Amino acid sequence: MDPIFESSSNASQVREGSCDGEVEHPVDQLDGSFQSDISPVVSTQAVHHVQKVHNVDNSTASPSLNLVVPEDADAMMAHAMAQLSVHEREEVYNDLHGVADEIVETPEMIDEAINRMKLELSMMSTETTAAAYQQALVQDSTYVHDYKSLLAFLRAERFDAARAASRFAKFYSVKLEGFGVEKLTKDIYQEDLTQQERDGLYDSMNLQLPFRDRGGRSVLVKVVSLPLPSTPPQELARRGFYAGVSHSRDEEN
Repeated sequence: MDPIFESSSNASQVREGSCDGEVEHPVDQLDGSFQSDISPVVSTQAVHHVQKVHNVDNSTASPSLNLVVPEDADAMMAHAMAQLSVHEREEVYNDLHGVADEIVETPEMIDEAINRMKLELSMMSTETTAAAYQQALVQDSTYVHDYKSLLAFLRAERFDAARAASRFAKFYSVKLEGFGVEKLTKDIYQEDLTQQERDGLYDSMNLQLPFRDRGGRSVLVKVVSLPLPSTPPQELARRGFYAGVSHSRDEEN
């Protein structure tokens, strides 16, 4: 199983930046399926609270895209933040700047959290969203309940067992849809992508910067320029899934 680790600081783990005047997009739009609610390396505090996409008339943009012009970004963010409570706003700012309260991990605390997460997963057994997880469990329960994997999802949700279980189940649903049942309980590598999908990984639109923020998190940058290439959604989803899992193999994450 991939060692899908979070930052050792237990701060939120991955941020998405922007450059060349482009605004930051919600993390769950990165490469189609690199979503905040399935990837074990993407922070959820900010994107759960601030996740609106506004339709903007842009005659030069593809009609299938919702783009935000830079002039509107500050106003949109201010409006979204104004809808939050004081506590929620503080969580967002702490998460954004990598200064969220550190969770002290002990072996006993981790074991208890993993047991709670497994209990939450067992209670989801009749839900449609957990069908892929249940199928994976039948195939290879050792792979699915790998200690490092469960811990990674718990860290992504700051040891909220219910939310970690939900993210874990969605992760397997996306994996099944993108790669099929034969890869459900196997690690995903570049060799599992088509040549076109592999080429898309190096199109310079998605970059991992060679440094971390002060919270110890990887910084992922999505560079958007017009006209955007026409890429099938399934291809974006598959290479986005691989990108998320690949970044998570870094022990420091």
